[in-house]
Amino acid sequence: GLLEAFYASTRLVATVGPADATSHDAPGFYLVVSALLMLTGIGFTGALVAGLVEWIVSARTAALAGPRGLPWRHHVVVSGLGQVGLRVGQLLREVHVPCVVVERIADARNLPDARSSRLPVIIGDAADRAVLERVGLRRARAIAALGSDDLDNVAVVISALATAPEVRTVLRSGEDPAVEETTSLFRIGRVADVSALTAAWVCASIRGESPIVAYADAGLVGVLSEDGDSRRGIPPRCRC
Repeated sequence: GLLEAFYASTRLVATVGPADATSHDAPGFYLVVSALLMLTGIGFTGALVAGLVEWIVSARTAALAGPRGLPWRHHVVVSGLGQVGLRVGQLLREVHVPCVVVERIADARNLPDARSSRLPVIIGDAADRAVLERVGLRRARAIAALGSDDLDNVAVVISALATAPEVRTVLRSGEDPAVEETTSLFRIGRVADVSALTAAWVCASIRGESPIVAYADAGLVGVLSEDGDSRRGIPPRCRC
């Protein structure tokens, strides 16, 4: 019969034995349920083996669980796995803030470092809304676009705000003329001159201070050190 044949063939594929329900006048539904359960076991076995192989040989994808698993909520989405993105991810992990990194290049140079730091990495374009949905942007606390291309970072933030309008955004940008001409986009957050912050930190260190943090606020750059808080205006850039 059809049910007996289905049950017998499934037993053969699943290498289940030696019991044979057909020899005990088992009802048809029992044969069907038993065959389906055996097929389910085959599927889970294949998924387990595939997951173990991926976990062993992969250096660029997130794990199903554990430290490299995708965070569920209240995490930070980091776009770009360059030096800035890698260090931000490492610092977030040090302060126990879950994060996930989105990198466009499948063989990026910092992927082994990200894996050793137990950072979950998703290969894809962070400007793609499907990728943002995959990393749970609607449940995230912030997204940081830290790629080396200014316009790509702007595209990531625009897509992020279109997907989750209430998410906090951090945008890395340089002195690209296209970025300077689109200052209306900077309503997405506060603009901080990282070069000025770096210069203030270095100058404070040269003066013998022990800087703790450098910050920018309303056209001023400040350095908080053990000796106190000092501020000064951000000097104009040389255009020569």
